[in-house]
Amino acid sequence: MSLVASCQLLDQGVFEQTTIAGLAQMAGCSVGSFYSRFPDKEAFYQAVMAAAEEEILQCARERVDADSVGKLSARRTVESCVDLLIDMVVAYRGLISTVQHKSMRDKPAIRPLQRIGLRVVEHFSAIIEAKYGEQGNAVFKRNIAVAFQMAFSILMMGILNVPPVLNEQSPDYRFWIKEVVLHALGVRDAPVVQDESRVGMTVVPARRPQGAVRRPVTAKESRVQAARLTSLS
Repeated sequence: MSLVASCQLLDQGVFEQTTIAGLAQMAGCSVGSFYSRFPDKEAFYQAVMAAAEEEILQCARERVDADSVGKLSARRTVESCVDLLIDMVVAYRGLISTVQHKSMRDKPAIRPLQRIGLRVVEHFSAIIEAKYGEQGNAVFKRNIAVAFQMAFSILMMGILNVPPVLNEQSPDYRFWIKEVVLHALGVRDAPVVQDESRVGMTVVPARRPQGAVRRPVTAKESRVQAARLTSLS
């Protein structure tokens, strides 16, 4: 059984309902072959999540690295990270849904997904810190973690089928997730301007003047922002 096929099985979102015989049949192998590699379903789950983790990290490193963002502005670098995050969540939507539903009955089942998220954010953080010249700034590093935690939360709500006003295919959806991340990082742009020539909530961000200073928010400001978001939820 290939790990690619195994990932596809989890991506179908039927892991919890499928027996080992069913998993073996879907993967095109015998039950004996399945047991020769995995003593039980949990071992299979852990192996698939480990394979998915490395695949996702490789994708992140290939899509966003020092070379690919070298000529981008700091803001565009952050936006590129957010775009990649959204693309990966969409690509692994079924697998993430399986993990979420499994964790409702088995809380530790969420840990592989949390570990993947942390490693992806660590990669983004290194890229963003270097772009802003903030290496070693613990407050800025924390703000990056907070920013992407909020972005993850928004994306996870969509996967849990909370009726969305926007979906991941909408440019506005991506815009607002980027704005959440940029705000948490302390990027102070002029107020966004609504484009009334189009129907819907399409907005165009005002451009920041060249050379303008971006001030990272402090830990106290981050706590205030988090409290405000909590009060609105």
